[in-house]
Amino acid sequence: MARIVPLAVAGVVLLVVFKGCGREAEFDEPGGNAVADGPRTLAPAQMGEAVLTRPEVPEAFAPAEDREVFAGLRPDDPDCARLLRLADLRDGASLQGREAHAAFYRPRPPASVAEHVFRLGPGEATRYVAKARTAARGCPEIGIPAGSREETLGRTWLRRPAGVKDAVGAIYSRDAVYSRRQGGTALSMLLVRSRNDLLVLSSAGEGLAGEPMEKLAAGAVRKLQAFQLERARQATQKTP
Repeated sequence: MARIVPLAVAGVVLLVVFKGCGREAEFDEPGGNAVADGPRTLAPAQMGEAVLTRPEVPEAFAPAEDREVFAGLRPDDPDCARLLRLADLRDGASLQGREAHAAFYRPRPPASVAEHVFRLGPGEATRYVAKARTAARGCPEIGIPAGSREETLGRTWLRRPAGVKDAVGAIYSRDAVYSRRQGGTALSMLLVRSRNDLLVLSSAGEGLAGEPMEKLAAGAVRKLQAFQLERARQATQKTP
């Protein structure tokens, strides 16, 4: 069942579709079958253990099916439009590799989070992050229609999580100072390359800007890197 929830972003109401009723979906391969109960103990080669689970996100969030966090937003500026497409993976048709995802929503105050992790071929994650970095640099603010006028959300750079060198993150909000300190209403995205893996974390709504988003991003990176270490350990054990 799909529910349409009004999501206020800096005074603008976005209609965010939450697919399902408190479920989390995961795919072992692109186009695979969804696992409705969310991440579980998986075989070593699978990616489900690389993404966040319900206990690892703020308490008020419930699991949901995969979604495009920025669905319905189509900025006129081409760099801004491309950045949102990249953060929503609408510009990622060329991504070929193992994939896992997790998604969460909170009705009050309204907010939505989606995370995707791809295990890609050499250079693919680097190129994807580079595209996002170029788009973000060309998008200092995002204009969103608000009735007969346009609401402007200004960019603040998201702090890069510890342990990664190739990453780009941005927060778009009406008041960058408030969003940094209090976690106000915003559009936020983080794209990270770690080894050959690509992590994309996106959020929209209240309470996930600034420090709250940075904590969530740090947790996502730690989860991915722990999975990578375990994957390397298991590969070493298999080596004769």
